[in-house]
Amino acid sequence: TFLRVIQQRGLDTATMFPWSPNDGEANINAFRFQVYAFIVECQKYGVKPILCTQPPAAQITTSGNDALRVAMNQEIRAMSSSGATICDFDAVLSDGASLARFAAGMSNGDNVHPSAAGHAAMDAVYRGAIRQALHI
Repeated sequence: TFLRVIQQRGLDTATMFPWSPNDGEANINAFRFQVYAFIVECQKYGVKPILCTQPPAAQITTSGNDALRVAMNQEIRAMSSSGATICDFDAVLSDGASLARFAAGMSNGDNVHPSAAGHAAMDAVYRGAIRQALHI
C-alpha cells in the first residue's frame, strides 16, 4: 500500500509503523525487506521516511517474542544511518525492567493501548521526529 501512496507525491514525510511480534509476525528478514523497501521508495520520491519502534504489548507472552521485538527495534534504530528518522515510541512507553510491558501510567490498563499519558508521550516523540525529518 505504501508504494501507491508515496508515488502520489506531494508528501513531505511518510511514517511506517512496522509489524512485529505484537502482530504475530516473527520473520526478521521479511521485516528488514519491508522496512528497507519503504525507505528506498520514500527516497525515490523525495519523501522523508519516519520509522516508529514497536512499543510493548500484552500479546508478547514469551521471552523469545520479546527478544524479537527488541531486535526489531534495534534494527529500526540502526536504520537512521539509511536516512530514516526514528520515532522511538518504545523508549517512552516501555518498562525497562520488563521490556514487553508498559511503564507505570503509560497503559490504559489493558497493557496494549496507551493511556492519556502514554498518548501524550507518543505525541511529543512523534512531533520531534517530524521536526527532525523536516529540519525545523
